[in-house]
Amino acid sequence: MSITITQKIENTKYDYIYFDCISTILLYKDLKETERFLYYITNKLRLLNVKGIIFSIDDNSSKELNQTLEAVSDNVVVFWNRTL
Repeated sequence: MSITITQKIENTKYDYIYFDCISTILLYKDLKETERFLYYITNKLRLLNVKGIIFSIDDNSSKELNQTLEAVSDNVVVFWNRTL
């Protein structure tokens, strides 16, 4: 996935790219691999001056990944839906 994304953003002009949802990768890969992908992709976007919007689920299984996401992000926006 990293190679395909890199090829696309290097060969085509993008103002921004968004991922919906980085937490889903945890279903297929372990935390270390997912964090490595996150570091790689955020650094690549910065190098190519492309803005990134990365969505993540805020639950117990994504807690550590979300901490990493916050560390590599310039801004964090939290959305939630509370039903009473």
